[in-house]
Formats: sequence, structure tokens, C-alpha cells
Amino acid sequence: MWTRSFPAVVSLAFAFTTATAGDMSTLKLVPVQANLVIQFENPRTAVETFLNHDVTKQTLQLPFVRRQLETPDFEKFLYLIEYYEKDLGAKWPEMIEKLAGGGLTISAKAGGDNAPLLIFFHGTDEAFTKRFLELLLDVVAKEQERTEAKERTKTATYRGVQAWGLDKNALLTRLGRTLVFANNNDAMKAVIDLHVAGGKSLADKADVAEARKSLPADCHAWLWLDLDIARQSKEAKEQFSFPANDPLQVTILGGWANTVIRSKYLCGALYQAGDDYTLSFRLNAGRDGMPEALALHVPPKGQTGSLPLLQPKGTLYSQSFYYDIAALWEKRRLLFNEKIAKSFEDSEKQVAPFLPGTSLSKILTQAGAHHRVVVVSHVNKGYQTKPSQIFPAGAFVTKMRDPKFARSFEGVLRAAALAATTQFQMRMNDEMHGDVKIVYYRFDEKAKVDGDPNNTRFNFTPCFATLNDQFIVCSNVELCRELIDLLKIEYRSSVHENSPAAFRGRFYSAGGADLLKSFEDQLLAELMLSQAVPPDRAKKQAEQIMQFARGIGELHLQADYGVNETRLEAIWKRPAIGKERKIQK
Repeated sequence: MWTRSFPAVVSLAFAFTTATAGDMSTLKLVPVQANLVIQFENPRTAVETFLNHDVTKQTLQLPFVRRQLETPDFEKFLYLIEYYEKDLGAKWPEMIEKLAGGGLTISAKAGGDNAPLLIFFHGTDEAFTKRFLELLLDVVAKEQERTEAKERTKTATYRGVQAWGLDKNALLTRLGRTLVFANNNDAMKAVIDLHVAGGKSLADKADVAEARKSLPADCHAWLWLDLDIARQSKEAKEQFSFPANDPLQVTILGGWANTVIRSKYLCGALYQAGDDYTLSFRLNAGRDGMPEALALHVPPKGQTGSLPLLQPKGTLYSQSFYYDIAALWEKRRLLFNEKIAKSFEDSEKQVAPFLPGTSLSKILTQAGAHHRVVVVSHVNKGYQTKPSQIFPAGAFVTKMRDPKFARSFEGVLRAAALAATTQFQMRMNDEMHGDVKIVYYRFDEKAKVDGDPNNTRFNFTPCFATLNDQFIVCSNVELCRELIDLLKIEYRSSVHENSPAAFRGRFYSAGGADLLKSFEDQLLAELMLSQAVPPDRAKKQAEQIMQFARGIGELHLQADYGVNETRLEAIWKRPAIGKERKIQK
């Protein structure tokens, strides 16, 4: 039953929660006070694309998904969908086309309590839309009778237009071929005013048209958000003031926050190119006009923003980004108010006893601006004792501005490890991997450590190493060896995948499948207990889940600063059929 009717369910759910517009005319009923609009172009195509995607089909076959779709409540909902199809004489694709073939629009005025929200269904068949509304009101009335609801649907007329109150926060009316939902009376009256008398609407706002023009013409969906709400907010002004009153805002967000506060609007789009899907967000402000001191995250124009991603075997996530740590110290008097800047200087004195042979200022100014992070699903941890819970391995690799950084930071790591040695029974060792020295710490497998009944510590052999101008800190010595080999290949290569992007990140589903494999026993136990199935059936389901995870593909993340535009994008890429992701060797 559910496999036959699921497309109709998703189609109607999608239609009632999203929006579209093929042109600005669909915004003529949206009050000009709205500061957020979301539109879906051609909802039927978007729904059919989603339902026909092989990942969707595979998801429906997963055991825990099938269980949810076979519940009594869900089956009742499926019967309701079939009831609509039978009474209206149209299957779900035709229903979507007739109800929203002209587009779907969500608009809102963000901010404040009970913010106005409007949803427009721009239909193509007025008679069909009228019949759908009658059927919807009939179904609601019968459900109110069945549940003996105290509040029943009420009707009212405003400027000759009839509207229905399904409850105090759900109003409904029909304006020709268009169905309109609102969450309060004022929002509904504003729409009817525009319908009856005309007037200035969101379609007349230049920023909206400009934002739409900057996005791909054939996107599935797009949005626009007026950032006046950020610029005019008292809290935002205080939060993003410059020099900053909040050290975390500058340290973590830096130029990103400044770009938001200088932008007139944020726009975004979901679009498809071949088998790839991109979710792109854009701000209409970039590096031009940004205070120089705030450009902690912004690579200088024409220079490398992010280094190649590190991709050892079993990579779950890899990241490369630009962050000028030295500027954080050198420009502290420009970045922060006097009190915070002084606290930085006081901190240097306070931590001095814990930094033998160096200082906080030396470490910060010796550090580079290019950094990389990688997380992998390593199974071999180098211990005989196996932890109850498997954790991925991780590493941080930074390109040093000054080679002395390695010696300075090594002292910090040694001091930290020394403090933990007694409590966690660690011993320092070193080894040569080729011509590179790795210093690492191993936990004593014979010692008992309070507070670690699951032997979690045996997931880790903390270590560090220096290779040319790269300083490597790893959670596991096995990963450190792999990274050294990869970095040597990178140094020898004449072609480097450097990018002007300030940030690049990538999630790998194949690495996630490897991680699932590492705790297959726990997965099997969960499947057997939750479904009361025998081990052989649970094993087949576990293999199905891991195969599904492996085939999802990769999620590419990227942030770019242009002169007058900032982009943040997420791109979903599927692996080529029959091919595994190429791993660096």
C-alpha cells in the first residue's frame, strides 16, 4: 500500500511546505513589508525529481524507514490521499500541476512574536482549485466532528472576499486560481487589499529582482532575505560592533559577520547541474569595504585561500581553510575594544609559566594562515585492548609562517602531555617514519585508569611531527604516517589543487560506511533487538545500510569572497556508477 501511494504523500507534503515563482508576477499579492520570500519553480518537476532519484528509492527500502511507513497512522494518511485522488479525479502529478502549476510562494516578516506568514498556491485550473478547497473544508469539518473539537471552522467576508478560519492561527481563502494560507488576520487582510485595490507589493522591490537575477535561471528553488533586520537590530549592532565587544565573534566569525552587516540582502538557490545538486547562498557584499583588520578569514586578493584537501584512506571529512592567526595578535588593538585587547596581553603573562622557552605572542605570530583538518574511520588503533566504543581518528595540519613555530608549539604539547601522563598512564615514544620524526604517546594497557570503564583511551595515540613547513598533530600515529606520505607526494607534485576559496570542506559517505563497518557488532545487536529478527536477517539489513551509505556520495562545502559578493555553497556529488572514490596514494 505505502509503496504505491508514497509519491502522492511526498508530493502534497512538499507542496504545502515550499514555494515557487517563475517570474516576479507571483509576488504581486505579497505585502511589501515581507522581508523573507521562498519560491519553488515548477513544483511538479521538483517533486518528481526527488521521488525518482535512486537515493530516495533506496531510502524507502531501508528497514527502519519501512517500519515508519507501515504504521497505522501513516496508512490512514495514505487512504486520505487516495480519497482526494478519487474525489478530484486526478492523480498526484496532475493535482500538483493544477493546484500549483503557476508556482508556490512562502513569504514572511521575520522578527517579533506571531510573525506574519503567508503561503500561496498559484493554480492553473480555477474550477479544480475551487473543488479542492470545498473538499478540504469538508474533510476538516468531519475531523472536527469526529474529535468533538470545541472550535469549528468559521467564515468571514472582507472586501467581498470570503475567508475561512480553520483555527485561530490558520486562515484560508481563494483568489481565483490562487489559494492563500495565512497565520493571522492582518496578514490575510493585507493580501486581500492587494487583490482588490492593488498597491505596492514585494514584486515592486528592486532588491528582490536583483537577487533573483543573480541566481541561476533554472533553479528548483530560491530565497531572498532582507538583512535590514540584522542591520537595524539593537542586539546585532552591539554584537557586530567594531572594534568588537565580543572576542568570540571576531575570533570565530571575523569577516563573515562584517559581510552580513554590510549586505543589503541574502539570497540563495537550489539547482541541479547534471547529477550534482548545489545549494548556494550569496551576500551582496565582499572584501571591498571590509576593514583590513577583520580579514582574518579572507585570503589576500590573488593569493591561495585553501590548500589541497587531505584524503587518506577511509576519509570521513576533510577541510582546508584560511585563517591568519598572527593577525589576531598583531591587530588586537584594532579588532577589540581596549578592555579585551588588554586581556589578551594579560593572558600572555598568565600562561607564561606553562610555555617554557616561548610565549603566547611568539606562537601566534609564528603560526601560518593555511590550515587543514581531516577525520578518518581508522579501525587499527595499534592496541591489543579494544575500546567498547570506536572513535574516528583526526588530524590538524598547519603551514608554518616561521619554522620556529614547530619548536614553540612542541613545547606546549609536551607540557600538556606531561600533565596527563600521571592521570592516564601515558608514556612518550618516538619513531622515524622515513626521514620524519614522530613523537607519540601510548596508554599503558596494563594500567587501570579510573573513569574509563569502556577503555575509550585506546582509540588514541596522540602524536605530532614536522615535515618541511607543515606541522602535524594527530590523534593516532597510524594516521600521522599516512599524512606524512601524502604530504611528501604533495611536495613533489608540480600540480597543486590550491584554491582562492577561503574555506573548502568535504564529507565522504564511503568513509561513513567504513565507520559503520567498524562497529558492525553493535549495529547487528540493535537491529536484532529492535525488530526481533534472527542474526542472518539482521546481517543482511546491516549490509544493506552500509551499501546505501557508501553510495550516497560526497558533500562539497566552499566559501568564496569576491570583490562585491560572498558565496557559501554546498554541492552534493554522486559517485560514478561502478567506481569508488579515488584515494590519494
